[in-house]
Amino acid sequence: MGLSLSNIASTYEFLKQPKKAIASYLEAIRLQSLIGDLRVKAIAMSNLASICIEIKKYDTAFILIQQSLKIREQLGNPDNIALSHLILSQYYKNINDSQKSFESALKAYEFAAKYKTTEIVKRCAEALYKISEERGDKASAFTYFKEFI
Repeated sequence: MGLSLSNIASTYEFLKQPKKAIASYLEAIRLQSLIGDLRVKAIAMSNLASICIEIKKYDTAFILIQQSLKIREQLGNPDNIALSHLILSQYYKNINDSQKSFESALKAYEFAAKYKTTEIVKRCAEALYKISEERGDKASAFTYFKEFI
């Protein structure tokens, strides 16, 4: 049931209906807490954090990212751990902390590369490219650009 609610929330998010998406993610998190499915709970928390970043609810986003990351580290799934660091990078970017944004994206990149999760490595490289470009670091931007094209 919680996974279904999370899927419904994703649909609302796609349809640009953040209030309905938030309500569905919160219900999915509540149900997963009762059921004990930590994997789906962490996914819903990460997705909700992304919405919170979009609507500038940064304090809530940060808490959700930290909680999701903690669960994902307990579960030991390298893909999802890397994704949590990538969401954390987006959080830092949105609060105008380019150094922490870069560090979080780099941590995600290194983690994904270590476990050879190619698709996530590309997403991280793209984030690092964009951050490097914004910071005026053309050499780093070019290095990461080559990895995601």
